[in-house]
Amino acid sequence: MHHHDKVRAFVLHQRRYRETSLLVDLLTADQGLVRVVANGALRPSSLWRGILQSFIPLAVSFSIRHDLGTLKQAEITHHCNRLKARYLLSGLYINELLMRLLHPHAPVPDLFQAYQSLHQGLVNASEMSESIFWEQDLRIFEKHLLSTLGVVLDFQMDCNTGHEIKADKYYRFIPESGFILSEKPGSEIVPSLFQGSTLLALAEESFSTVSNLQEAKRLMRLVFKSLLGDRHLRSRSLFILDRSG
Repeated sequence: MHHHDKVRAFVLHQRRYRETSLLVDLLTADQGLVRVVANGALRPSSLWRGILQSFIPLAVSFSIRHDLGTLKQAEITHHCNRLKARYLLSGLYINELLMRLLHPHAPVPDLFQAYQSLHQGLVNASEMSESIFWEQDLRIFEKHLLSTLGVVLDFQMDCNTGHEIKADKYYRFIPESGFILSEKPGSEIVPSLFQGSTLLALAEESFSTVSNLQEAKRLMRLVFKSLLGDRHLRSRSLFILDRSG
């Protein structure tokens, strides 16, 4: 059994375990995805009541035996405002992607850093006036996640010809390959077709138009769908009610 010094962590998901405990999935920098039991966390006297929730920055320590850990300590590192509904849904979507796609106990320091930045961006967006450009943070995080998973997508090159992608052309997304030049679509939306300008905006991690942002969202949904296969995300059903995220 290994005891750990306190490490920074975020709760990705928690659920009731036995009578008074919680089973908690944590994202940590040095061990990546970790599942721990928080014994007695549901008791009225527990110091952890109310803090083992998503989008609260924590410092935790735990011991690991086999694949399941035991939470030893948990405290909030700094207080921040709760996320408003639309940002909360987007955050839950990201959390579920991480739980489904990360390998447990694999260190992901860069991804953890990116998650912290995303969390801060969602908190800031919750406090500010309405703007769609907070979604840029989501797309950039998804790109970080793809590279962590070893998925290499070249947003600047036609994978068929090797030519540079041009902003004013249209490209078809081919899972596990990349993008190939295609005819401009008619009036209907073709799910697998994207403007070159959207791909270049993703490459540069900077968006100047709402249409590029919306297309980038559609593209990322497609990419992750191809990675998840038939395993549908629970959080997707929430987005039927709320079109943000």
